[in-house]
Amino acid sequence: MGANRTGRAGPPAESPEITVIIPTKDRWPMLSRSLRSALEQEDAALEVIVVDDGSSDATRARLGELDDPRLRVLGDASSRGVASARNLGLSHARAEWIAFLDDDDVWAPRKLRRQLERAEASGAAFVYTGMVVVDDDAGLVRVEPVEPEDLQQGLLQDNVVGSPSTVLVRADLVRAAGGFDERLAILADWDLWIRLIIDGRAVAATCPEPLVAYVLHAQNMHRADAESAVVEFRRLAAKHRRDGQTFGDSPFFRWIAALHRRNGRRFRAALIYLEAAARYRQAGDVLRGLGILLGERAMALASRPTPPPALPSEPPWIRAHGSD
Repeated sequence: MGANRTGRAGPPAESPEITVIIPTKDRWPMLSRSLRSALEQEDAALEVIVVDDGSSDATRARLGELDDPRLRVLGDASSRGVASARNLGLSHARAEWIAFLDDDDVWAPRKLRRQLERAEASGAAFVYTGMVVVDDDAGLVRVEPVEPEDLQQGLLQDNVVGSPSTVLVRADLVRAAGGFDERLAILADWDLWIRLIIDGRAVAATCPEPLVAYVLHAQNMHRADAESAVVEFRRLAAKHRRDGQTFGDSPFFRWIAALHRRNGRRFRAALIYLEAAARYRQAGDVLRGLGILLGERAMALASRPTPPPALPSEPPWIRAHGSD
């Protein structure tokens, strides 16, 4: 894990039920909001491990100013990646349950308690929730979780669990699966869910209500490095492809193509659409690839996306954790 790892590691105020692991790097304004949503969880005995992955901003100094016995700060002088950061947190976790929280996401105040109750009622070892996507362009969009009976098949097509921030999982299962693959970053969580749910056959359950706010912004890993997402997908496909079964589906490539298009890389976006068409035999992706080269009007005619369902109102807990 690296010899330079340091930490401030006092015992939590009580024996924790849940260890919350938050990897971060150079995003103190967002981290402060996410961390607050973790520490303000209601009716849950927890410890929070923030793993600072080589920040050069004020993150470490600001964390040092916080006085909460449930908070522990670990880190490396140099960045080793988000998967390595999560694994470091896992190696120091004391609780039976692990919850992952990305440093740009926010939780509803009873998110963890609802998941613990669901785990107890169902006997599940892996509980995931619905979420709200906060998008400056689309507003608030509710994302319903897939049903547990559809999870195994769904994970071979896409990361249907969504953000790591939706997951509560037993720590022993994550350790038995070997933690996160440190060769991956953007898709490391998808890889772990496959190993837990499909290969490990962990019993899963859902909390269907939206208990996580996933915030879209320019620094999201997949937006900042869309090309790496394609490289990681190919590695994931080689790792998890089943005999006679195609891994992944066209929507993943459309998502990556849309990121390239948003970043002004139209030619690269067109190639991604055409790769999806060849891989999954989708004629519509041929039209999308050609349409994006012919201009936005042609692309609009080729795509005709169905607008996602918007929330009728903003959950109050999102506003409570607004930007500092």
